[in-house]
Amino acid sequence: MKILDYAGLQYLYGKLLARLNNKVEKVTGKDLSTNDYTTTEKNKLAGIASGANNYQHPTSSGNKHIPSGGSSGQILRWGADGTAVWGSDNNTDTKVTQKKATASGDKRVILSANANDTEETNYVVKSSNFMADPVTGEFYAKGYRRNDITGKTLDINTLTLSSGAPQIMRYIEKTSGGASSITNIPVTGQPFLLDVELIRWASASDYVTMQTFRSAGQKNYEYVRYCTSGTWSGWETRKFTDTTYTHPNSGVTAGTYRSVTVDAQGHVTKGTNPTTLAGYGITDAASKTHNHDTVYLKKGAVTWADLAGG
Repeated sequence: MKILDYAGLQYLYGKLLARLNNKVEKVTGKDLSTNDYTTTEKNKLAGIASGANNYQHPTSSGNKHIPSGGSSGQILRWGADGTAVWGSDNNTDTKVTQKKATASGDKRVILSANANDTEETNYVVKSSNFMADPVTGEFYAKGYRRNDITGKTLDINTLTLSSGAPQIMRYIEKTSGGASSITNIPVTGQPFLLDVELIRWASASDYVTMQTFRSAGQKNYEYVRYCTSGTWSGWETRKFTDTTYTHPNSGVTAGTYRSVTVDAQGHVTKGTNPTTLAGYGITDAASKTHNHDTVYLKKGAVTWADLAGG
């Protein structure tokens, strides 16, 4: 075993001191790492402004979001420039307002005849004869739509369309009890459909109107009548049958006939079995009682000319 002398100890101490002078002091919360952080990266980080990553959405007009809150039945209403607020829908006006049109290219019809709906011009005319169903989206002319008269008190003699417009109207009565309050109908106490059509019109006192009546109680019939300048005709009955045609009997007893009489429609109206030439209408034949006198056969010598028909 070797023991260091004093000179050896001094040498060893010098080596250890040199090593200790190069050590890195430990800092609480930090670990030792490689020194790879460059000056370029340090300068780049130092150039970022404070709070640069703290984004705030603009609140100016046109950049605002839908506000929180609101409830069923509310709508967004104007509050200020670029600002909407929740509020009740207080608009009970369901009419469509149209502006004045001044050119023929802008011609249109306004559905409602309410005077507040629009300004009329020569090109925009109010009409109560057109209707729209907001539920189904149907748009139709009033005269081509069923008008419900169920339970109403009505004399259909008044449905003449004598004003000239509309030219076609359709009415429906849907209950038996309601039909009892409607007069001058051909079948009472039953639901019915009534079409009224203006087939000629010159003026309110010169027109022809047709009514067609169909009843739930008389499904195989329809009834038609006409009003001429205020005077109604009686109801004419039309009967509907199935598509199987049944030819009517002629009235002639079935059998074999040598002579028949036929009408203009080709129907046999009479049949006979003649037994004489006269019965067949033959008038240019000799009768069975004829004799061979000079009327039928020449007496005496017969010449060649006689045989030749000369």
